[in-house]
Amino acid sequence: MSTVLVTGSSGFIGSYLVRELAATGHRVVGMDLVPPGPEARFIQGAAADTTQLELGSLDQWPSVVGVVERHRPDVIVHNASFVRPDVLAREPLTALRMNVETSLTVFEAARILGVPRVVYMSSIGVLPPARYRPIDADHPIITARESTPDTFYGAAKIASEAFAYAYHHGFGMDMLIVRPSAVYGFGMRWPIYIKPMVEDALLGRATRFEAGSDMPRDYTHAADVATLVRCCVDVPAARIQDRVFHVGTGLEPVTAGHVAQIVRELVPGADIEIGPGLAEDEGRDAATRGTFDMTAAREQLGFTPRFADIRAGIGDYIGWFRRYQDGTAPGA
Repeated sequence: MSTVLVTGSSGFIGSYLVRELAATGHRVVGMDLVPPGPEARFIQGAAADTTQLELGSLDQWPSVVGVVERHRPDVIVHNASFVRPDVLAREPLTALRMNVETSLTVFEAARILGVPRVVYMSSIGVLPPARYRPIDADHPIITARESTPDTFYGAAKIASEAFAYAYHHGFGMDMLIVRPSAVYGFGMRWPIYIKPMVEDALLGRATRFEAGSDMPRDYTHAADVATLVRCCVDVPAARIQDRVFHVGTGLEPVTAGHVAQIVRELVPGADIEIGPGLAEDEGRDAATRGTFDMTAAREQLGFTPRFADIRAGIGDYIGWFRRYQDGTAPGA
């Protein structure tokens, strides 16, 4: 049984990571600023009671080193991040302090204390408008004319990826980088259309969007993200050839309009209206979207998405939300 330290363990993706890792026999230690809230505890299930939670801030070096030294993890999954692009657009130094310096703190603690592997949770937000599709991990993230459309959040992720590579090449550390795409599922916080559509429909509320029906995304279920990360935790070093792995369905992107239609079919009476085209400021983001090449994840990590079919993923989201509202057991 290996010990895995998960930063940001009380958040949306972090809770799925805790659940997946505990369910597959790992001893999980979480680190976050706050304990998991009601939805996060519901996602974690029994793992919420077995995971040892360390409360602390990643921008405090003694706190990070102390946690790593006490638990001596076999793997650190660095998932914590400040995900507020609107705030970061006004406060670029927050992107540096909260999303870059904290990554270096984790990497350096791992180096000094000899942690065998670090999995860094990045984002497809590092990508510029796509130069080709399907998009693989060799796709450039900075060109002579273009870079990430997500400004300071994406820039911070690019910087942290670069430092992960520097630690790999400079110190021989086993660093893996994961780039999730449009993560959804019960407990999600950023709407990306799907959250209000599903939850409003189940609560009997109307959902209205003036535009956005044509916005494409490779919606990726949080459970699939957790599975790929667990594959990164478990994979023997000899099987790894790449250092960056996208996590998506590998299928054509799904539009918000198509999501709306699926929700209407799965929740009879759902009152959803979404206007045509793209919402304001979505044009550049839409240009970064496309099918992701999942060959490396499949061949090197043995990863297969459970919810490649968006209809199945939305059905799972609906089931979890209903169980949460009813106060019944989380289930499988």
